[in-house]
Amino acid sequence: MKKPLAIFFLLALLCGNAAAQQDTVRMSLILPFKAATTPSNNAFDFYSGVLAALHEFGSDDIAVSLEVYDSADSLGVPAGALMLNDIVMGPISVAEISPLAKSLFWNKFIVSPLDPACAPLADSLKIIQAPTTQETQIRDLVFWACEERSAMDSLLVICEENHYNPIQAAITEVLDTLGASYQILRCESFEDIPALIGERISPTGLNRIILASEREEFVNRITESVAAVRSSRPANLYCPGKVRNFASISDEERSAAGVKMVSAYNIDENDPATALFIDNYKKLYRNAPNSFAFQGYDLTRYFISIRLENGYRWFRSLEEFKMTGLQSDFAFERRPVGFVNTAVRRIEY
Repeated sequence: MKKPLAIFFLLALLCGNAAAQQDTVRMSLILPFKAATTPSNNAFDFYSGVLAALHEFGSDDIAVSLEVYDSADSLGVPAGALMLNDIVMGPISVAEISPLAKSLFWNKFIVSPLDPACAPLADSLKIIQAPTTQETQIRDLVFWACEERSAMDSLLVICEENHYNPIQAAITEVLDTLGASYQILRCESFEDIPALIGERISPTGLNRIILASEREEFVNRITESVAAVRSSRPANLYCPGKVRNFASISDEERSAAGVKMVSAYNIDENDPATALFIDNYKKLYRNAPNSFAFQGYDLTRYFISIRLENGYRWFRSLEEFKMTGLQSDFAFERRPVGFVNTAVRRIEY
């Protein structure tokens, strides 16, 4: 029989005098470690970030009891993981979270830690959606362009003529709701892009260009074309957050095109707190943290902090309890049953 990862991994960080610990925070972590087959590096990286946060709480003489379960194990998750613990983080996917959430007691919620696709579950189940959805990011991107726009500035939405992209519909819906005046530039072929950009960018005011695409080759051509004319005609190119991951576009090219983007995640490498975390993480694991480790750390810091400040019914204070993390921020809004995170980070090059 396979042995589950928590396996009953009961990790208790009870630093100082255990008898003096009056309020132990109890937390369950449920991830697809796949410990019995091919281990998931992402799950273990996330777990490492959780442990790094708990190490800090322990150093502050705060008691935390952590139970870790492998959602990929056939034995499943015992009911006690949901009934006895203050914080239940995970599992990840809709298929795993949905049935588990239906078995929750009235005073329990499941934290969805990684997959934005779980956000709709908050409409009918007791889900706290931690990663901000793309819809929220796109909405803030449009708000940003409109907030900065003056009477002399033009607003242009660029998309591909023969390539369906739901981002375009999301962008224009927000613009129409705001009552903003804008034009749409549809590009039929990559070869036409430089000429079209040259024709449509105004020589007066500042051109605010919203890019309605996440296709790397198209984004690359638009970025190059905007950068080429920007020296003589001021412009900013507002891009979806996914564009940041395109290896074919350098930061120098983004800077030349005046790129601005909105993302759920962004790490400020110049922040002393970030440097301290990386240094401590390397001491613990002899390796640098990746985005999954940062996410595990940020989420653990947030939810244990709100539990410590607001007690067993911490979820009642979720909308008021905001926090800035190292990689992501937290500002939750109520949905019919659960909550979703609406915090985003604006990035300028």
